[in-house]
Amino acid sequence: MDIRLAAGGQFVAGTLVHQLVFPTRDTIVNMVVTMKGVSFPQPGVFLVELLLDNQWVADTTMELNEETSA
Repeated sequence: MDIRLAAGGQFVAGTLVHQLVFPTRDTIVNMVVTMKGVSFPQPGVFLVELLLDNQWVADTTMELNEETSA
């Protein structure tokens, strides 16, 4: 899995290889990944990309907002 800044495709972080098991071709599988120590360069929209054998399979967006003091 890779995370990239949506606006320019800048690589932000990636994970080690994980294995997902799909019982059938049309089964939806949920995945949770904890990424420690990731520093995002700025608030904004990021792409979370799913890869299979280093080839893009799918992505979803993640929006990070600027932290404000309470």
